Amino acid sequence: MYQYYVYGLAVHSEVELPFTERETAVPDVTIAEGSTEHAFGPQAQAYGLWRAERGALRLEDPQAGSVLVREGRSVTLESRDCDIIRVFLTGSALTALLQQRGLLTLHAGCVSTPAGAVAFAGDSGAGKSTLVYEMLRRGYPLVADDVTAIRTDEAGMPIAEPAYPALRLWQETMTRLEVGNEEATRRMPGIDKFVVPTGAIEADPVPVRAVYVLNPEPTEHIALEPLGPVEVFNALIQFNHRERMCYAQGLPSEHFALATRIARSVSAKSVRRPVEGFRIGELADAVEADFLALPR
Repeated sequence: MYQYYVYGLAVHSEVELPFTERETAVPDVTIAEGSTEHAFGPQAQAYGLWRAERGALRLEDPQAGSVLVREGRSVTLESRDCDIIRVFLTGSALTALLQQRGLLTLHAGCVSTPAGAVAFAGDSGAGKSTLVYEMLRRGYPLVADDVTAIRTDEAGMPIAEPAYPALRLWQETMTRLEVGNEEATRRMPGIDKFVVPTGAIEADPVPVRAVYVLNPEPTEHIALEPLGPVEVFNALIQFNHRERMCYAQGLPSEHFALATRIARSVSAKSVRRPVEGFRIGELADAVEADFLALPR
């Protein structure tokens, strides 16, 4: 039995995963092999590889197997291809688990700064992981890649829970950034996207101070534009990772309430960047200057 710590949760797993190892007596979550059969009710919804209702979500792939996530506490798997099942466990299944536990799953990378955690949200291909990697090179500790899980504390302050020490980068990006691939593993067969270990991650939860929404556009210049609370709320809803799963699990009201609290408490800006060229240094300079100017 492997013992891990991820997104603030103690995990006991029968499957090896790229999470931070930490021994715990009592787990918050268990991952084990077994039957993934589940009697879904008439209100259950299905989309693509998954089917869901409140408190339960089942992922199924004809070749890889299936995964059942229940009540934010247990993950059961029937595996025919452990590598692809592992992708489920670190992707959609993990997102479903976090949603069931009441966290906002923002499609964003996140680093820790002197001002607090800053998240880089956006659609797939917007440059989130690339910007995170550049921030790591500048000495800012990793909080999360791809999915930033946010809760609020007793005072209503948004808190980002550290994920696990790895980034997901395309081969082209790795080449441009001169990232060595000695320890990288291909995320999915036939796809040039790799899981790149970072070696370290922020150890403790971090208050979220800012969200930057990355918008690649046909423009020549990088520009940061402030967002008001309503625009921040809309961005948190728009970039909810696996939004369909959240709705299918009957969680939109809880998600809306959490997004409302977060939108009142964070600084947020839209980041317009040229869609052409590879100007990651210039982009990082602009964002870094902005978050370093935040009051502490």
